[in-house]
Amino acid sequence: MAINVTLSGAEMVIAADAGVLRQVSAIRDRRSDFYRDDGGGQNKWQAHILGCLGEFALAKHLDIFWSGTVGQVHLPDVGPFEVRTRAPSSFGNDLTLTQRDHMHRKYILVVSTPPVFILHGWIYGREGVVPKYKHPGPVRGETLFYVPPSDLRPLNTLTNSG
Repeated sequence: MAINVTLSGAEMVIAADAGVLRQVSAIRDRRSDFYRDDGGGQNKWQAHILGCLGEFALAKHLDIFWSGTVGQVHLPDVGPFEVRTRAPSSFGNDLTLTQRDHMHRKYILVVSTPPVFILHGWIYGREGVVPKYKHPGPVRGETLFYVPPSDLRPLNTLTNSG
């Protein structure tokens, strides 16, 4: 069962500022372009801001401190968890994974309709990067895996342990 989390205006500003800082950090450090146009017009700036909003919403729900991890791309997004945030799309609201993702980490799907963020559920990376969910990627032949919300575990089963 999905859980709705509402962020206040101030909470959205804090998260959005962290998203801007992430994009500036990526430009400054000349990091690879992990955020590409998803076909729905979402660009790199939007992806970082939207991602931070989703992370903030999950942290608020779990009552976990969220630092924004600006410039620390090796760290998980919220506590030990990875977050995949999407805007509602005619392409679907699936949780997207790649072969570059951490197979042992838990990934949570958040769908963003600010100020409300819908927490759909979670899956281990290793469970989502399987042939059942495999689709050809939209850029440079990268393979992507799309896990539908119906295949995710309920959020109330999420624990901090592996």
